[in-house]
Amino acid sequence: GGRTDVPKQLGFPAVGDREGGFDRAGVPRGKWLLAVNRSGYARYREVVVIRAPKSQLTVTLTAAKGR
Repeated sequence: GGRTDVPKQLGFPAVGDREGGFDRAGVPRGKWLLAVNRSGYARYREVVVIRAPKSQLTVTLTAAKGR
């Protein structure tokens, strides 16, 4: 099993606001893997816990290493 009322994956807008922020409503409470993949930056992965309907997370991306 697993809970059937929790989505397996949630998407976010491709473009943020002027400060680089994104809003995403409807994220159920619980533990999530936050994954950020953006061209030119290193992949970002972090397990986060959403405890309230309005939660704020801060992510700092680092430049991708040259190939």
